[in-house]
Amino acid sequence: SYTFRSLVAGLGDRWRVLAPDHLGMGFSERTGRMHRLADRIDELDALTATLEVEGPVLLVAHDWGGPIALGWSQRHPDLVSGVVLLNTAVSQPDATRVPPLIATARSGRLLRTVTQRTRAFLDGTLRLAHPTLPKEVAAAYRAPYRSASRRQAIADFVADIPLETAVTADVGEAAVGVRARAAAAAAREVLVMDADERPIGGNPFDGIALVV
Repeated sequence: SYTFRSLVAGLGDRWRVLAPDHLGMGFSERTGRMHRLADRIDELDALTATLEVEGPVLLVAHDWGGPIALGWSQRHPDLVSGVVLLNTAVSQPDATRVPPLIATARSGRLLRTVTQRTRAFLDGTLRLAHPTLPKEVAAAYRAPYRSASRRQAIADFVADIPLETAVTADVGEAAVGVRARAAAAAAREVLVMDADERPIGGNPFDGIALVV
């Protein structure tokens, strides 16, 4: 949720903003078990049901939150007014190269060492930020993950990324559903922008900024 602190501050006086930390992440409870993509969608669904969330809902999702948000939107299309996706994907095209940090972390022998036993993956991810994160911001991102036991979900998230063409059965059904939702969204008008907020592939006013 810390990632969305500016968004929450900017919208909180006009919108009901929900920015949860996923189980095992941030300062949420450590459950001691692995949460797969389907679990994450179920957990978000349970949270919104408990909070009696009603539409219209604008989903804003970053990184692995993208597939989770799309999975939730697939269950509640009547509630969703729009989806904003940042730096996310729902599959790895065969012709593209996996980012080196993720490829290294996904190595079976290195996974737990890089992502959980040490802060290598966490620190490497923070160093990728552009511009460079101020020290106090980087420290805030590290704060929930001071021990290996608190970093288990980082390892589990990395292990759960469906990079392979044939994803495992645990991830497969959820990933297929998310990809179907993404394909349906791609058939609508979409505005794609780069990190400098420059439109990619057309006039910025030709489409809708929210993937709906």
